[in-house]
Amino acid sequence: MTVGNAQSPFLNLSSFEIGEAEAQAVEVRATAPVSSPFVSVYESIEGEGDYDDPAHEAFSTVVNDLYDEEFDEALFELMTDVRNLHQDHLTSGHTQAEADKLVTQHVSQLTRECEAMVDAMSREFGNRDESTIVEREVESFVGAYAPV
Repeated sequence: MTVGNAQSPFLNLSSFEIGEAEAQAVEVRATAPVSSPFVSVYESIEGEGDYDDPAHEAFSTVVNDLYDEEFDEALFELMTDVRNLHQDHLTSGHTQAEADKLVTQHVSQLTRECEAMVDAMSREFGNRDESTIVEREVESFVGAYAPV
């Protein structure tokens, strides 16, 4: 993923802004349904019919296989922390651009490490036929992966 004008799989930071009244009304509950901060071209509007698109089906399969409740909770906590950091910075008199820059700096190390892991997985499994990769190989790779 490139930083700058390139497309990001994350929603725009402004989508996380909430007003003062909303901020006071937010009650974080562990059992609350959490939506992903990732943008998906395959998201459908409720009530739309079934998709015959193979890409949509493949995406749904991957998302369902990768779903992890603990990961969702960790993402929600990260999003909440970053939102609060952003809001606190704005409340203390800084500009939107300054608050955005602070958030970007705050998550930059995490971003680099995530990109490095995806790149490492790509190098490890990218040239192999998917039918030859067994689940325990991926689990073993992820378990043994250490950030550089």
